This record gives sequence, structure tokens and C-alpha cells, in this order.
Amino acid sequence: MTNYVVSAPRSGLNWTRYCVEHFLGWPTPGKKLILPNDEPSEHAFIRTHDALFMRPDIEEGRAYRKLDPAEMAGHRVLLIIRDPLETFVRSSRKSFDHFGCFVGNLRFFTLADAAEKKVVHYEDLVARPDAMFDVMEFLDLAPGRGVRPPGRDEVARQWDKVAEASRRSYQRKQFWGGGAKTRKNPLDFRFHQKALTEDEKAGVWGFLEDRLSEDEIEMVARYRT
Repeated sequence: MTNYVVSAPRSGLNWTRYCVEHFLGWPTPGKKLILPNDEPSEHAFIRTHDALFMRPDIEEGRAYRKLDPAEMAGHRVLLIIRDPLETFVRSSRKSFDHFGCFVGNLRFFTLADAAEKKVVHYEDLVARPDAMFDVMEFLDLAPGRGVRPPGRDEVARQWDKVAEASRRSYQRKQFWGGGAKTRKNPLDFRFHQKALTEDEKAGVWGFLEDRLSEDEIEMVARYRT
């Protein structure tokens, strides 16, 4: 059974990768974090930022991989969702063409004929050790060689230290891509949307409502405040 992790850019995937490598000893796809990751067959999961390939400006490959929902049978699919207003500013740069991947990822998740599916939200992954533990449990990975599987209490005990190490790593590796804008206050989950006017915010929600089903809108309903 293969694990697939789907998320728009800058939505918590690198933090998830860091925890999987640190706590479980499995390499993950992308720029090297903790463990050597040159062999894709040894990765903990397959990742994509655009499961239905909705962005017209990026060639398929690396982090942008098109997936067929019908081919998910027998596999696991994890969808990481960030506040759509944050995503619209942070990774889409206020471009609705770029924002299409957010819609496509939710659509892929609802269509995916997977054995197991799970939705997790960015702010829970950042603020709650329990949420990350549940994700690692969902991925159902045997600990890597020489790694002792952590319990919930152990993940919580190491949480702050691991989070700071992850932020330092992200800052180094994303230097030319902007780095972490909320490093000094990682629990400010509305930092980026302060750059939006009320009309722009309404436009984002209108865009989503025109394209998402009721079930898909429900997955982001917590952000409609």
C-alpha cells in the first residue's frame, strides 16, 4: 500500500516531512531535510502540490505530479488543507490561475478511490502534537532501522524543540523562495491574509463556491469566519 500526500504549496508538507523523518526514520521526497533521500522507492510517501494538475504554468514533475483518482484503490491518501485565504496570498500570489491547485486537490480527494483517506488542517499540524501523531499513525509506517517508535507523550515532549529545528531547516532551504514569514509567531494563522482587502477575500470565497461541491466546501468551512 502506497501513501500519497496532497497539499497546495506552503501548507505544512515540509513540517510533516520533518516529523516523519525525525520520529519515524523514513526519508521523504523533496529537498533533503534530515535523511538521505536519493532513492524514491524508499520514501515514506509520494507527494504532490497539484493532484489534478490545475496550474497551467508549471511542468509536471517533482512536487507537481498528476494523480488519477481511480488509481488510488488499495492506497492511502492524506490531504493537508491550509486556510484558502492564506494559500491565495502565500503560494498563489493572488493569482486565481495558481490557486486552481487548491480546488483541484480537494476535488481529487473526494474522487479518490482510496482504501483509506484522511484530511488534516495546517493549523492543527502546527499547533497540536496529537494531530501530527495521528498523521504518522495514519501513514502506518514501521519505524526505520534503529528508530524507536514514539508514543503521543514523547511526540509532545519533543514538540517545541523539533518545531524550531524544522523552522531553521526550512529557512535555510527556502532562502531564495521567501522562507518562513511567521517564524517568530508560528501560531499566527492569518498572517498572510492581512494583505487582502475585504473584496479580495469575498472573491476567493466566490471562486471556491463556484467550483466546489457542498462536501468540498465543508472541508474548508472552519475558515469561513
